[in-house]
Amino acid sequence: MRPVMYCLASAALAVGVSACSEDQNAQRASDTHRKTETEVTMRNDTAAPSDADVKRIREVLAETVDAALTKGGLDDVVERLSKTDRDRIGKYANNSYPDLDGRVAEIQNSWRDRFQHDFKLKSDEAAFTDYRISGDAYHATAVVPAMGKMPAYTVRLVNEGTVKNTWRIDAPDDVSGQMLKDRMLNHLTMFGQHRDMWPADMHEAYRVAAYHVLAALSNANVTMP
Repeated sequence: MRPVMYCLASAALAVGVSACSEDQNAQRASDTHRKTETEVTMRNDTAAPSDADVKRIREVLAETVDAALTKGGLDDVVERLSKTDRDRIGKYANNSYPDLDGRVAEIQNSWRDRFQHDFKLKSDEAAFTDYRISGDAYHATAVVPAMGKMPAYTVRLVNEGTVKNTWRIDAPDDVSGQMLKDRMLNHLTMFGQHRDMWPADMHEAYRVAAYHVLAALSNANVTMP
């Protein structure tokens, strides 16, 4: 009888050890999974903008400048701002602004006379290569270099995409629709009235135009020297 009881006890012990081992393996697998999830989350939260991010950010900046230098383009400028900005400005940008359109038309004509080309910054791939872009996968800043005696300043951006990257300019929270229109008109006036100071090289002139348009969307305090 004792050998039978001994065998039964041994078998029960083996089953218990096996079950314990399986529980430990399952716990280790669960811990590893949680650790991996945490590491992935941390990498996503702290990752610097990828090359694709930087490329898209430059494209959004170029699209914004092109929209600003298009008659009736203020609404397209606003479309490239963050959702918070779009909600705050509302439909103000959809209105007609003859003074702004008039200034844009003057710049377009002067540009054509000077460079024998229509203004189209997005076609100039080198326009923003000297902008220092940093941040993470969700927020970024682009440092606009100084222009002569005009200071450098920072443009903030936010990635609103959930499936793919959708970068937008994050304007200061106090910028209303009226303020945006007034600031854009002010900077385009500075740019247009000083066309005699435009660089002879069209690519460098694009940089000056971008400097003024993006300054209207930031806290930059810029005056012509």
